[in-house]
Amino acid sequence: MGSVSSLPARAAGIRLADATRTFLGTIAAVNTRRAYASALDRMVRDFGADGDVGLLNPDRVSGWFDYVWGDKAPKTYNLRLTAVSAACAY
Repeated sequence: MGSVSSLPARAAGIRLADATRTFLGTIAAVNTRRAYASALDRMVRDFGADGDVGLLNPDRVSGWFDYVWGDKAPKTYNLRLTAVSAACAY
């Protein structure tokens, strides 16, 4: 007989500003934290500091990301994508 694992619950009732600040606090490397903060600060500004992270729709975030970073240099695009992806996975 197989084992049952619970799926991770979506975060609810957590402000976007608090979530990004907490995530950035886990990054020890100063340069990495600064680079990630650039993308995440823009996300907070555009989605609202008081926005509930549980209500972030993946399609909306993806569309926002392409709109904001889609015409940037590949290095910038990839760094911002890594930052947003890591924060969402956190």
